[in-house]
Amino acid sequence: MTMVFAEIAPVDPGRPRARQVVTEGRLALPSGKAASEAGRLDPATMAGIATSAFRAHGHICNVMTHISGGRWDHVEDALRLILDPRAGRADLTPLAENVVELLSADAGVTGRIVKPYFETLMARLLPAAAAATLCAHLACLSVEAGARTGPVGRCGR
Repeated sequence: MTMVFAEIAPVDPGRPRARQVVTEGRLALPSGKAASEAGRLDPATMAGIATSAFRAHGHICNVMTHISGGRWDHVEDALRLILDPRAGRADLTPLAENVVELLSADAGVTGRIVKPYFETLMARLLPAAAAATLCAHLACLSVEAGARTGPVGRCGR
């Protein structure tokens, strides 16, 4: 007996891809009115959602637990600072600087996991323009904080 569970369709590189789904965190956003309200999330709400998503991911959970000494309330506070568009270098705590480095890292095992996971999460939570602005803000924080593996350049402040 032959059982077929799913058909696998080839990906057409010329066709735009649909938005990616946060796989391990299994974040499901509502549709309709609630989805349009997601574009107006404040930094505290986004920090809470990101903290929950990070706790749901095995590797990211282990890393964040390690760098925060098991204080997830401190991780959420750091994310709240990072996600605040008014935040600058002087506002970052040492933990927030470590989180910025992880979120903007292009090297290392954890950076290659955390950065795309976070970018995908923000793309699911926010409209495209708001997500791009937030990623640019993160890049500026990375440069300001002197993150070893972050982007190189000047922030437009």
